[in-house]
Amino acid sequence: MITITGIIFKRQKYNDSDLILKILTKEQGIISVIAKGVLKPKTKLQSACLTYTAGKFIIIPKSGLSILKTTKDIWQADSLFSDVEKTSYLAYIFDLIDHAYLDHHPVGEDYNLAKFALTKIAAEIDPEVICWICQLHLLNSFGVGPAWDSCVFCHETTGNFDYSIEAGGLVCQKDWNRVTHRLHLSDKAISLLRTLAKIPLDKIGKINISNALRLETRQAIDRIYRRTVDLNLRSKKFLDELRLMNQSML
Repeated sequence: MITITGIIFKRQKYNDSDLILKILTKEQGIISVIAKGVLKPKTKLQSACLTYTAGKFIIIPKSGLSILKTTKDIWQADSLFSDVEKTSYLAYIFDLIDHAYLDHHPVGEDYNLAKFALTKIAAEIDPEVICWICQLHLLNSFGVGPAWDSCVFCHETTGNFDYSIEAGGLVCQKDWNRVTHRLHLSDKAISLLRTLAKIPLDKIGKINISNALRLETRQAIDRIYRRTVDLNLRSKKFLDELRLMNQSML
């Protein structure tokens, strides 16, 4: 048996009593294990197999699906189990990580990124802002990380900037004529994107953003993802539909 540290982010019923769990692990990347008999009444392991459970998982390695034997040092947030918005953001974040890596391949610092998202969203930090931070960091994992520190052409670090998808990052004002298209973002949006992309994860606290800036930032990140990563994820579609439904109820 081996012990791995990880976070359950998907579970699927295998038969009447078993579950297949997809776990993002610190040691082995993304793995799938089978939890045998976990759906039987009064099974001790059942509560530890909920989605977004973090902890140590003791497994029996197999050539096919490894078998989950037991768990220890389990962490769960009760607030997540009844909050559709929070779990929808987490589903999208973990979905992105799942598509950025092959199974059993190291995920490096993105394990800490996932843990950051889980704990911050559970702690009532704005889930959309946490999602933006993860999206911006994960662009590097998809191999399309932009240049945030300076202009992609002249490496200027101060002044007015805009974002160019075709150039792969920031473009200073004097080089705007060198790109065909840019996002025409406000100074506040550029500043927010740069901050979220570069700030250390342990420095993130409560962030207040106006509705106008929130919409501009959301649209900018969505456009960057559509043009560079080009994933059609059900988790993203559901998240967008949920947001529209919430807005219609205001």
